[in-house]
Amino acid sequence: MPAQISTLQLFREMAERAAARKFANYSELHRWCCEQPDNFRTLLIGFTELRHSGSLQPARSNDDIMDCCYFPNVSLNYARCVLLGTSDSRPDDTAIILADESGKREQITRDQLRTMTLSAAATLQNSGIQAGDRVVAIARNSIESIVACLACTAIGATLVICITGP
Repeated sequence: MPAQISTLQLFREMAERAAARKFANYSELHRWCCEQPDNFRTLLIGFTELRHSGSLQPARSNDDIMDCCYFPNVSLNYARCVLLGTSDSRPDDTAIILADESGKREQITRDQLRTMTLSAAATLQNSGIQAGDRVVAIARNSIESIVACLACTAIGATLVICITGP
């Protein structure tokens, strides 16, 4: 059986192509990442297939780490990133496994999560909720709470949630 290649090894190979050099070990890769932070961050966005809009340049607004803004010309929607996944994501992949203190387990697939979230987002929009609004909920740790959070995020609203009970 062929050995499985780690995600770090795949990133290292991509970094070697981008830097036009070989990294003999992890320490050399780490050194390059520290010496070339803008190149590293830009490459990482591509490697992770993070869905975004806007230009990746500049990678940061200034050199003051305490005051800079990373990727100031980029916008992303967290829900979109979670729901659409990456090129190797499959609709039947498990998206959420929820287990409570009693041992009860629930799980849903990426496709189920996507369907539930889009339906909830449409319901919120039909109720007049829009980008910039705050939605308040008293809820428990559940798949439905996660769906509510993603639905709000998908339309640009913010969910403020008070978790109750187990």
